[in-house]
Amino acid sequence: MNKAEIIFTKIQKMREDNFSKEILIPLLYKMGYKSADFYGGAHELGKDIVAHKFNEFEQLEVTVIQSKMFKTERTSQSSLLFGQIVHQLRLCKTKKIPCIDGMERLPTKVLFITPFKIDTRHLGEQFETAQIDEIILIDQSALNKLFEKYWPEIYDSMESTLSRTLMVEQEDITNLELYKALHIESKTSYTNYYSDLNFFVGETESRKVFSSKLVISKELDGPYEEEEWIELKKINGWLNQCTGIGIIPSTIDKIEEEYKAKLNSHNSFINKKTIRDLQATLLFIEANKESLTKTIDEVKSDISASLTTASERKSPDSVFKEIKNYHDTVHEIELLTRSTEINYQQIESLAKPFESLVTDNKKIKPQILSLGHIAKEIRLKTLHHKKLSPTIIPHPKYEVTLDCESAESSINSKIATLSIELKKLNNRELTNTEVRTILDETNSVLRCIDGVTRHCKSTTLNFSLKKDNSFLNELDISAHSIFDSGSNIAVYGEAGAGKSTTLYVYAEKTYKNKSSQEEVLFIPLNRLTSKLGKLEQDEKNKIIDRENNFHSLINAFLLYKDIAPSSENRQWLIETLNKKSKTIIIIDALDESAKDIDWIIPALSEIPNNIKNAQVITSSRNCVKFVDNIDFLGISLLPFSKEQLRKFIFGWLHNQEHKEELWRSIQDNELFEVAKNPLLATIICTLHENGIPIPENEPDVYRRKIELLCGLYDQSKGIRRTKNERTFLETCCQKIAYRMHANSQREATIKELDIYLSESLESRVKREVITSALDDLINVCNVLVKTPDVDAYSFGHLRIQESLAAEELAKNRSIDILSLISQDWWAGALFLYSFKNNIQPLIDETYSRYGSFARHKSILGLMINSQPKRLQRGLKELLEKHSRADLQFGFEEYNKDDLGYLDHYAAKDILGY
Repeated sequence: MNKAEIIFTKIQKMREDNFSKEILIPLLYKMGYKSADFYGGAHELGKDIVAHKFNEFEQLEVTVIQSKMFKTERTSQSSLLFGQIVHQLRLCKTKKIPCIDGMERLPTKVLFITPFKIDTRHLGEQFETAQIDEIILIDQSALNKLFEKYWPEIYDSMESTLSRTLMVEQEDITNLELYKALHIESKTSYTNYYSDLNFFVGETESRKVFSSKLVISKELDGPYEEEEWIELKKINGWLNQCTGIGIIPSTIDKIEEEYKAKLNSHNSFINKKTIRDLQATLLFIEANKESLTKTIDEVKSDISASLTTASERKSPDSVFKEIKNYHDTVHEIELLTRSTEINYQQIESLAKPFESLVTDNKKIKPQILSLGHIAKEIRLKTLHHKKLSPTIIPHPKYEVTLDCESAESSINSKIATLSIELKKLNNRELTNTEVRTILDETNSVLRCIDGVTRHCKSTTLNFSLKKDNSFLNELDISAHSIFDSGSNIAVYGEAGAGKSTTLYVYAEKTYKNKSSQEEVLFIPLNRLTSKLGKLEQDEKNKIIDRENNFHSLINAFLLYKDIAPSSENRQWLIETLNKKSKTIIIIDALDESAKDIDWIIPALSEIPNNIKNAQVITSSRNCVKFVDNIDFLGISLLPFSKEQLRKFIFGWLHNQEHKEELWRSIQDNELFEVAKNPLLATIICTLHENGIPIPENEPDVYRRKIELLCGLYDQSKGIRRTKNERTFLETCCQKIAYRMHANSQREATIKELDIYLSESLESRVKREVITSALDDLINVCNVLVKTPDVDAYSFGHLRIQESLAAEELAKNRSIDILSLISQDWWAGALFLYSFKNNIQPLIDETYSRYGSFARHKSILGLMINSQPKRLQRGLKELLEKHSRADLQFGFEEYNKDDLGYLDHYAAKDILGY
């Protein structure tokens, strides 16, 4: 879209009055008119603009303009509008105009102007028909020529409005909420402190892969059924894409052609007919076997009845002898039917003598003869079956010999090579181009290993990783070094690991250092979703394109930048970015937004296809269900090592004595876990500066920070700044945090905060107390921090909100905690809740209420890890006991439609469960 198209797209969306005032009047002045007045309104008498200028003879000319958003269309509505225009133009030509010299004159020129392209011939004919001549028609083309001649700057002014989308203000790339919440005056201390990195895809992480060898074991030899063949092809594809060598040495097309030829023979008319005949024969044989057994039971019953009757009548010996003959024959036949291989011909022979037997018993004789007849039918059909069976062409299988050795050797060779290259990366020996190549290779290997070890359903092959200590173990380089490679990266880590800060600092650095041919877009999703959340549904529908996730992202970004999210503006932004040699798009906090904007994950994958030379960097907690859906190589920010924590503390604190004292306290009390990431370490440093001892666990760190902000610091100095007591303000924080978390909010407006607090306190306090409490929390304590560019407030970091919500869970017994255990949004809060609350009743109640652990096991596993060490083993056994019951009754599979699904194995990575 060129500049002219951009400007006219915007003009055509203006109101008519704005078109006259903002476009035409400025243009007339640039064309030399001495005055140009707007006459629009109810009493315009056909005039929208009246302009005056002196001609070359110093005579005053009067120009009257009728401006309309008019398109020439052959419709009844267009004809009606044209009729109104004709009436107004007649008024323009016939009414005298007061001029600037005090005289009244008829118009020298009458102009009809529209910003749309019009069929001037068709419109001219209509003017002639209406007997209106000497009308100057100015449409889009003519107007554009006037812009080019008299006002070329208009193109730049219009484009500059759109250019605001590419402007990054300091507050856009500063985590202001966090710094205010933690009372940090400068963020520079964060730029030099990094934790170790760990690459991963799905649940497969580099520390394990690059310190291991892949072992492929074959459980079964071919041939293979179709379902297994599909799995083998999938495995072969993963391996082939990674190393170029798969497990199927033959040509897949050839194997499938042979299979297809055999399948065609199997499906031939003659073969199908033979199969049906064979099936009918088998059914006949089975039916007659049942009939044989039934007849034997019937005749045995009749023999027994005859024997009883003969005894009662005291029949002669000949009768008893005959009955015994019946009995012995049937007994022999019954014994034959119990043999592994039944001799039906012998059964026929036993029954045959009864054909000539003369007897008064009219029932038993036919039954025994029937046994012989049935045996004969079975024998004949069995012979027929034996004759048919060899002629059947069976359903084919895939004939292939798998070469596991070559595939295993190839991928292990690649793992070994990459392990060496990653050591070079760790030693800062590679260029950015080399780093990108290594990262792409790493992504490929991890994706392959993740596929064969986690997503493989083959019954033939088993894939496992065997430890090899000669390979790489950990990376201790800056995440920024990885970003500089240009690869698409997803940054993962636990709460407080420094994900957002890492992205904010990188955004600032790259924006300041970018060239004119490079661009940086920083998209904080929590701020973006906040703006989306304030729209009415019909407005949201205009932004969210259900057919195109990428368009939804660009529209939402324009909204965030206060630019109209129109298709024209979106196209301008996309075209502008595609002209750049490099575009870095940084998208923060996926885990906080993916539930509300489900299009964001697929939109990430679509960015590289829509913006060439684009690099995407994003961040998320790694304990959420959608991690597998992110295509990019993942890097996980690991907890601080002891040396990294020491470096952080000694860099953050300025007073040497304070540094030594804090570090000694952490060592003596073995509190490394309490300060394992930048967020916790920062809070501990601020607590230490204020003379507060180090808390013993993570929730206590947040508790002491809230106490400090709500008045403990003032109390220690003997001053009082808040209108309300500290404990009441802490209660208010808990109530607000719980309500925000229950509504999946990171931030809330003053009105929402007021409602949450009023409803939670159930009108037990006066209205003015609610107002003063919010004022204290915002303006005095700075617990609630204003979000930049948005009239909303947050707790600065989601983890602080989670800790306060966890405290409310513990205090408020009316909250149904069981209903939260299936929701991954609540995982962090429930983990913190479990530090000081016994969760065994929750495990039992979960099973009692739901009868299944499929949707709850993962979060319960997280919660067990924050229980006292002495209880953890028993609780894990209890959880496993219930889980085995799930397995027994078929509930072991997670339901992919469950909103609360949380990946158990991701949880294991976080907390070691």
